[in-house]
Amino acid sequence: MDASAGIPALASGVAAGNRDLLRAFVSISKALNLARPLPETLDLISEKVSRTMGHKSCAVLLANRETEDLLIEGSFGLGEEYVLALNTRLKQKIGGDGPESRSVTAQAFSTGMPVYAPDITEDPRFAPWREAALAEGYNSIVALPLLFRGEIIGVLNCYDAPREYTEDQVEALMVVAEQAASAVGIARLISSQRSTIDQLSALNEHVTAQHDLMRRSEKTHETLAALLLGGGPLDSMTEALANLLNARVVLQDEGLRVLSSAGHGDHGGLPPGTRGLPEFDEHGRAGDLGPDGPPVLVAPVDLGGPGRGYLSTPLMGGPEMAFVLRTLEQAAVVFALHAARRRAAQEAEEGIRGDLLADLLAARFRDGAEARERALYLGLDFSRDPFRVILVRPGRKVPNAGNSGSRRSRLHSLVRGFAGRTHPPGLAGSDGEDLVVLLPSREEGREGARRLIRLIGETLPGQRVRVAVGAPCEDPAELSDRYGEARSLLDLAERLGAETPIICQEDWRVYGLMLRGNDRRDLLGLAHQVLDPLLALGPDASRDLLATLHSHLENDLSPTRTAAALFVHPNTVKYRLGKVAGLLSLDPGSLDDVLTIKISLMVRSLDPDGFDRRALTGHEAS
Repeated sequence: MDASAGIPALASGVAAGNRDLLRAFVSISKALNLARPLPETLDLISEKVSRTMGHKSCAVLLANRETEDLLIEGSFGLGEEYVLALNTRLKQKIGGDGPESRSVTAQAFSTGMPVYAPDITEDPRFAPWREAALAEGYNSIVALPLLFRGEIIGVLNCYDAPREYTEDQVEALMVVAEQAASAVGIARLISSQRSTIDQLSALNEHVTAQHDLMRRSEKTHETLAALLLGGGPLDSMTEALANLLNARVVLQDEGLRVLSSAGHGDHGGLPPGTRGLPEFDEHGRAGDLGPDGPPVLVAPVDLGGPGRGYLSTPLMGGPEMAFVLRTLEQAAVVFALHAARRRAAQEAEEGIRGDLLADLLAARFRDGAEARERALYLGLDFSRDPFRVILVRPGRKVPNAGNSGSRRSRLHSLVRGFAGRTHPPGLAGSDGEDLVVLLPSREEGREGARRLIRLIGETLPGQRVRVAVGAPCEDPAELSDRYGEARSLLDLAERLGAETPIICQEDWRVYGLMLRGNDRRDLLGLAHQVLDPLLALGPDASRDLLATLHSHLENDLSPTRTAAALFVHPNTVKYRLGKVAGLLSLDPGSLDDVLTIKISLMVRSLDPDGFDRRALTGHEAS
C-alpha cells in the first residue's frame, strides 16, 4: 500500500501555509515506497526530517528491550565516530536511575512527551555527552518519542545550533514525529516480512535440494545393498561406488595401507605419514588432509579387528559435495557390514583353529595319528612342514596407550592376522596375557618374529612385546613340550633381564638343553651341592655374595670391571670372592671351578625361588 495515501487527513490538521511540514509528510511517505534495507530507510527518514524541518542533523534511535539501550539505527548529518560512540561507550538507557537514563533522549522515551535542551552547555542532563556533542558541532537537541500502534518504539532526535522552540514548532515536530514513527514501524514490518520471505525461500530451496539428495541417496543405497546381499567381493563394491560418484575411490586401513581402489583419476588415498586426521564422529569430514595432494573428502569405516579404516575420494565443490559426503557415509556403513560379515566368518574359522591349537598345546589327543588328522583338516601337514611355537608376551605398561582392553584386542587381532597370512596358514591363540602362534618352519623362526614385532610397532606405536621362538617340531605330539620350553625360556629371559626382544631356543644353548631335559635331578643335585652353603646364610646375607658372583662371571673374571658394575671398591669385590671361595670350597679364579659355579647358577636361574626354598629346607621340596 502507498503510505502517502494518508497525507490529506494529516494535512487537514496542519496550519495553513505550512509547506515545510507538508513536504516532510510527503518525503517521509515516499521513503517507505523505496525497496531498501531497513538501515537505509531510517537514514532516509532522518534526512527528510532534517532537510524539511530545517535542522542540522537528525537521528532515529530504536529501543533494544533486551539490553535496555537506545541505539542509533538511522541518521543524517552525524559523523560515523559520533554514531559509534553513542552506540558503544556513550549508550543511553531506557531503564534504571543512572545518568544514562536521565538524558534528554531517555526522558522523551520514558515520558512519551517531547523533551528539548535549547543549550546543552548549560543543561546538567547532558554532562556525559556534552564533549562529544560539541565536537560534533551542535548545541541544542529536541527529542520526540516515536509512538507506533500504542507502543513507544524509539526516539527521533533533531540537532542544531542553540535555539528556542515555540509551542507551535514543538506541536509541528510532534506531528512529523508521528508520521516518522509510522514510517519507522512500517519499515520494520516490511524488513521483517522480507527476512521471513528470504528465509522461506531459502528453506524451500534447501528442502528441494534435500529431496533430490534423498532420491539420489536411495538409489546409491539400493546399489550398494544389492552388492552386499549378493556377497560380492570388496573390489566389486569399491568399483560400484566409484561409478556412482564418477570419481576415484580408495579404501585404506588404519595404517593407511590401501585395501581396495577403483575409478579414474590419480587419487591414491591418504598418503602414508599423513598428519592431522580428525577425530571422526559417525559422519565424514571434508578437508585438505594431504600435505602435497589435492583436497579429499574422507569418511571413517569401522573395519573391526585392528580398528578404523578410511574411505576417500577427491573433494568436489558446489552442491555435489553434499551428495558425495552422504554417499560416502552410506558406503561406510555398507563397507562396515561387509567387513563384519567377513569378520564373523573369520572368527568362526579362528575359533576352530584356536581349539585345535589349544588341544595341541595341551596334548589332548589319544595319539599322534589323531593329532595329525585334525591338523591336516585345517591345512597343517606335519609330514611336509615342521612347525615352531612362537610365544608373544606384551609389555606390562604402554605409555599413552588409551583403552588397554581395546589395545589388547587389537594386538590379538594383529597376531591372528599375521598367523593367517603365512604359507601354509599358521594357528594363533592365547594363554592368559600371552599370545601363542604356530608357524610352519619354512617361515624361519627368527625372521618371522622380527616381522611380527615390526608389524606390531607400525600398527600399535609404543606397544612393547617379547617373543620366544621354540625349537622346530615335526611331531604334533611334541608341541606341548616345545610350548612349555618356549614359555620357560621367556620366563628365564625376563628374570635375567635379556635385552633382545627375540628369544630363540637355539641361541640359549646350555639353557635350552636344561629346559629340554626330561630329568634334571643330577643337575639340581650338583647345583645344590655347590650353592647350598652360600644360600644357607639366608636371603639378606647371600644377596650381595650372589650378585658379586654373577657379575664376576659376566665381566670375564675381572675384579676391576666387576667393582665398576656393582659400584663398589675392587677390595670389596676381592673380599666377597674370597668369602665365596671359602663357603663353596671352590676357587672363582680356576677355570674348572668357574665352569661348575656357572652351571650351578644357570640351574638356579631356571627357578630361583623354588631352588632357594629347597636349599633352606634341606631339599624336602624335591
